[in-house]
Amino acid sequence: MAKEKKYVKVQSEETENNEVYGKDRHGKIIKIEQTGDPHKRATTKRIWAIVCWVIAIAFEVIGILKLTNVIDWFSELELSTFLIICIVLDLIFVIIGSLLWKKANHIDPASEKNKTKFWLWNNL
Repeated sequence: MAKEKKYVKVQSEETENNEVYGKDRHGKIIKIEQTGDPHKRATTKRIWAIVCWVIAIAFEVIGILKLTNVIDWFSELELSTFLIICIVLDLIFVIIGSLLWKKANHIDPASEKNKTKFWLWNNL
């Protein structure tokens, strides 16, 4: 016999002294801690996402340069092993960058007033 899942929407209320209270899933009123400026946190995540994407592009370039014999780094490794390592590291940094960008958009979404910025932020 399967149990029914009960979903509770958490609503928050802001008081006079900018403290935010909400309800947890059991209906108990709790204080919601807010740390820092959301815009600043989102900007930091976006900067780290861009750094991760630049590192990923660097691994792609290194793989291509090794494939064309322009660089001779790690000559003790076979070419295929070196390329696989570059592709895996590239994938890791691309995924980390994408997750950071997604979290930043969740914290501070783009406004639909500026169509170009809205399109860029939601498609990166």
